Amino acid sequence: MSQPTYLRSGNAVAIVGAGPAGSFFAIELLRRARSLGLQISADIYDGKNFAKKGAPGCNMCAGAIGHNLIQEIERSTEPIPPEVIHCEIEGYAVHYQDSAAHLENDPARKIYGVYRGAGPVSTENPDGARSFDQFLLEQAIKLGARHIPQNVHDIDVPATLECRPAVRLADDTRFEYDLVIGAFGVNSQLAHRLLYGYQPPPTWKTCVIEARVSPEFQREKLRNMIHFFVLKQPDIRYVALIPKGEHVTVTAIGEDVDVVVTERLLRDTYMRDYLPTNWKLDCHCHPRVALGAARLPYSERFVIVGDASDSRYLKNGVESALVTARLAVDCVINHGVTARDFEKHFWRRCNQVFGRDNIYGRMLFEIYDRIFPHPLLAPVYFAVLRSERKLARPGALLSNALLAAFTGDQSYKRILLRALDPRLAMRMAGRASGMAIERARAVVFQTERQPIRGLRLRDGSRVAIIGGGPGGAACAIRLLRNARSRGINLRVTIYEPKQFPRHHNPCMGVLAPPTAELLRERLEVELPPEMIKRTIKGYRLHGDRSDIELCAPTTEEPALLVSRSDFDQMLLARAVKAGARVLSDRVTGVEFHPDNLEHPVRVYSEGQSYSADMIVAACGLDDGMLSVLEQASPRGRRYHRPAECMNSIIIRLPCDERYIEKRLGGEIHAFLLSDLPRIEFGAITPKQDHVLVNIMGRRVRSTDMEDFLLHRKVRTLLPRFNLQQLDYYEGRAPVRHARHVFWDRFVAVGDATGWLRPFKGMGITTAIQTGTAAADVMLERGIDAVALEAYARRLRILTEDYYHGRVLRRLCRMGMSMGVIDGIIEQAKTNEDLYAILYHTISGHSYRRISRDLLSMAIIWKMSALTLRRVLRPSW
Repeated sequence: MSQPTYLRSGNAVAIVGAGPAGSFFAIELLRRARSLGLQISADIYDGKNFAKKGAPGCNMCAGAIGHNLIQEIERSTEPIPPEVIHCEIEGYAVHYQDSAAHLENDPARKIYGVYRGAGPVSTENPDGARSFDQFLLEQAIKLGARHIPQNVHDIDVPATLECRPAVRLADDTRFEYDLVIGAFGVNSQLAHRLLYGYQPPPTWKTCVIEARVSPEFQREKLRNMIHFFVLKQPDIRYVALIPKGEHVTVTAIGEDVDVVVTERLLRDTYMRDYLPTNWKLDCHCHPRVALGAARLPYSERFVIVGDASDSRYLKNGVESALVTARLAVDCVINHGVTARDFEKHFWRRCNQVFGRDNIYGRMLFEIYDRIFPHPLLAPVYFAVLRSERKLARPGALLSNALLAAFTGDQSYKRILLRALDPRLAMRMAGRASGMAIERARAVVFQTERQPIRGLRLRDGSRVAIIGGGPGGAACAIRLLRNARSRGINLRVTIYEPKQFPRHHNPCMGVLAPPTAELLRERLEVELPPEMIKRTIKGYRLHGDRSDIELCAPTTEEPALLVSRSDFDQMLLARAVKAGARVLSDRVTGVEFHPDNLEHPVRVYSEGQSYSADMIVAACGLDDGMLSVLEQASPRGRRYHRPAECMNSIIIRLPCDERYIEKRLGGEIHAFLLSDLPRIEFGAITPKQDHVLVNIMGRRVRSTDMEDFLLHRKVRTLLPRFNLQQLDYYEGRAPVRHARHVFWDRFVAVGDATGWLRPFKGMGITTAIQTGTAAADVMLERGIDAVALEAYARRLRILTEDYYHGRVLRRLCRMGMSMGVIDGIIEQAKTNEDLYAILYHTISGHSYRRISRDLLSMAIIWKMSALTLRRVLRPSW
């Protein structure tokens, strides 16, 4: 029988990292050793000085500690001194868009806000704030631990028990120990130097910002509560504001959070109401938060503790430090220091505490992520939270479950079981029924606030147009021209941060019919001949093996190719000539004040604020601006951005005009390729001295463009290029409609409406159509929601075409996946009806007309036969 290998008197232990995990391990080890009469030495290595202000002493953590964790810490240490506690948190406030609920904490169950270092550089105390990590380290030193203020560069992990582990410093000095503890955390590079098989846990990137905010503002606005914001941003899932006395700690959590995006959210969205207007970013960092367990965080005489080992899903690293440290100490004192001992008596117990519970944690967060964005469930959820404030604490089921999830005072399993309590389900069902009855009563008796009727643009009215692309410029030109003919003097301001032609909008620059006609008739704009880079002779559609030339009818106006940046500059210059003022500024927020006749709309930008009577959103698919509109829109007409978009990747390949005529024939080449399933549509578009290549699909990336360029059908048509030297441009086009694109004093135009063709965007054409139609309705009918209903009616040709386009897009994708596109192309060479359908589809004609032609029995029969042949003879 093998001899026990637990620690004995005279053994030496090295602890790499002086954060909570390292200090807790030293505290627990030395306390247990003293009670057993063992003489064990503990050296704690860490070059960070927690007594220093700013980055040199910071340990990158939000610093909120719940009641149960406070009690567990004080079981092992002295009571946490008052100077370490920078704020006693009184509860949590949960926010989603314009909904909020306050969860007040039991005064007897304290929550502390602490600094892991000595606080930001601007802390008024010359010695800095008292550090929580420094307090724990001092507790370990009092028990006999030795702090060595040097960073460990590497750890020699032994392969057998007979060898002793060692730590290596930066100068390659090596010190051997009987046991080495890795307490370096998930943010340390040391973890990546361990070669024995350890893999760090999965993480999310977070952003922690320290904002200097006066204590008076914190008491008045934040009320000493942690404010938790649930977002629908692609990269940021949650944001928390934690009051800390002189500062507010902002923590943004997501898969890949960026400080620029976080700061823009804080300044541009409704979150700006919870920080003063003049707040300054003192410092920031990008720590990672562990989502679960590492792989093999132990070996012979070596074990990792803290969040680099195991932790609760998206939870406090301090809790992980304490729990894993205690389990590791119990193992090395009572069982041994072999890899087998750690696997059986440390790692299995960690899995019992964290592993199974994290499954429930992921389920719980998944439920939250589905409830908060849901337009029907979120109001019910917040209504129940608000109603529970009147109940005694044991009866506030939802509030208690949510508060426990925030503080970490209970396991995820227990929280989930409480959230699934039948009494809570009945309470939510009752609240949902009550809200449905109230809504029905409001509809029947018209008790909801009615749109203000009779709002009109008058002499001196102010119109703010957000975006100077074709939609915004066309709206300004049409609006000013028609207003002048009516004797109305309007003040039109266009916000456009881009400088054309130096900046550009990602677009192929195809002016399909009837764009040129729209410019002439609605805007009195003739395209200068030098702006037209090429007149399109036709299209050539390529399948996997076959291709067909699709020529435009002689009666149809040809498509024109222009430089998008030059075209945008020309239209914007015409708007200025018509009387518009252009501000090279980015809009950061809008507010609507229906009862303030002098300032009914307030527009915030990076440079100044501006009062307006009407807003036109021509901002395209700018995520920041769409978020602003979603927050600012009224409750009954909440704007929702297009729910689905197609991504596009564009590259530019230089060549001469002779190459274009000889190889491309002056045509646009379109591709429907079944062996590139992520690409729904690809095209080569010739200009004067270059060709543009673009691909479209829901999730296309630059690597898909590389596959497209190297495809045998595509490569033969392209000039020479070097994949390593290409510049990629990314764009998006909506394929679903936005919701509520107008209300009192607001209308959206262009891509922000989502009223584009689902398969063939024609973004410039749609922008001009929507921009000019909005201008006409504003002058003829008015600027209230009732008057603006005429805007949607006038563009019914776009909105009704949408459903036919979605069907055709799906049929096209099915044809590509089943490999029948080549057969359809071959049939179209001899079938005039099918030829016309292919031409109309590629050139962007009415999908309603295409669908009607497609319903011809002869066409359906031929396409069905092709599909059947392909299924029965897959090699065909």
